[in-house]
Amino acid sequence: MAEKKQSLIVLGVDGATWDLVDPLIARGELPNFRQLKERGAWGEVQTTYLGSPVIWTAIFTGKDREKFGDPFFGIDRARLRARRIWEIAAREGLRIGVLHPLLTWPPLETDGFVIPDIFAMGPETHPPRYEYFQKLYLSRHGGNLLQQAYYFLRSFLLAGGPDVAFSALRFLTSTALRPQFLNTFRRRLEVVTRMDFRLFLKLYRTYRPQLCAFHLHAVDTVSHKYWQYKDKQGPYGGVINHFYRLADHFLGRVMGSLDEHTSLVVLADHGFQEIQDERNKFELNVPVLRTLLDADQNVRAVRIGNAYIVNLGSGVDPAAASRMTETLAGAVLQDGNPLFINVHQIDQNIHFRLTRRILESTTPDTEEISFRDGAPLRFGDLFRQKTFVDTGTHVAGRGIFAAYGRRFRSGVHLDKVNIFDITPTLLALIGLPAARDMDGEVDRRWFHDQALKDLQLRTIETYEEKTAGKNAADEATFTDQEVEDLEERLKMLGYL
Repeated sequence: MAEKKQSLIVLGVDGATWDLVDPLIARGELPNFRQLKERGAWGEVQTTYLGSPVIWTAIFTGKDREKFGDPFFGIDRARLRARRIWEIAAREGLRIGVLHPLLTWPPLETDGFVIPDIFAMGPETHPPRYEYFQKLYLSRHGGNLLQQAYYFLRSFLLAGGPDVAFSALRFLTSTALRPQFLNTFRRRLEVVTRMDFRLFLKLYRTYRPQLCAFHLHAVDTVSHKYWQYKDKQGPYGGVINHFYRLADHFLGRVMGSLDEHTSLVVLADHGFQEIQDERNKFELNVPVLRTLLDADQNVRAVRIGNAYIVNLGSGVDPAAASRMTETLAGAVLQDGNPLFINVHQIDQNIHFRLTRRILESTTPDTEEISFRDGAPLRFGDLFRQKTFVDTGTHVAGRGIFAAYGRRFRSGVHLDKVNIFDITPTLLALIGLPAARDMDGEVDRRWFHDQALKDLQLRTIETYEEKTAGKNAADEATFTDQEVEDLEERLKMLGYL
């Protein structure tokens, strides 16, 4: 009898950190994370990157940013210049299952399932019958409630259950009795998170993919929004811990579904910490920014920690990108001092921070800003003061790693796990060679001695093709409404 092929589940818990997991384990609240540490190999993901699209792309390509291009929220996956592990596996004939990893829109048509990420620019899924889940996610906050109820009902019929129904009832009750944003937001997030859990388990059991990747964004989301309430008395003091417990519950369901031929790897891209100043109290007015830079709708912006990042899109030529950078660097306040500090361009991204005088001003809205070219603006035209300020921000190199299954060492702390070593090692787990153009190698520390001997470690030159990646001229364009919807989601999740 032929030996059964090895399978792999990769669970991404965006923003999860041992800094929060370990105290909850000590209190007996995360039994499945405890089991990961006691019966698996574990450590911290090592990286200096801060932005989630960059970190996850580095993890799943095994390559440095210079090789995979310019990842950003909402972009077409074809803009990347390197294949992720599930794209490699599909090309090599393995059945894959993908639910919500970043930069997965539009979905790859393959022998399996692909449900794109929550920043997708459209509701397409593969197979198409799961589009109602995406429509539920992508419908704008405060949009047509009847339409959202319809999407929810269709999704519930496919992957609902008593826990989802109870969470939906709590959401509706909260909306009616206590409609404050922070209350209704967490209730709605719990509904879709539980729905995602059930959808993943349903799809996994239906398709039985050899490589399955699931991305949970909820821990990151609540860490941005509720960090200031962490471990405090009051209605929001336990929100973050509650979502860690939800993740632990789902982790237990996944661990319980494993057989002797299936491995589980749990990853997080970064940790979290409290924002130490008030630089995030200002929301960038992106349409005004586009007008200022004479840019089209492909120019987008986010805030990562205390820095603003403007993504110019792959269609902007180098001369235009330099001009836009100079425009921002040349912004001057009424006293002659610059508006921004640390203005610099990395690939197609412009990074900058607000100057300290603006941050400390009590009335910055009326401050006039001059530019080298173009009419002056008021600060209040380009930036708006946020009514609610997120107080949790990313910290590099504190994301979790754990490998669980028969082939891994048990109860072993691996210290730092290099993000570039993850994909070469995952490829070895499913019987595929690493590529020599990857920046990492197989991390042998994960495996016990016999499993290491059983691995057939091979390498090939590359999994890429000369035509990999989309030409700038072929970049998709979107309507004003589609871009506005994406920016609304970025604001809701703490990135603007």
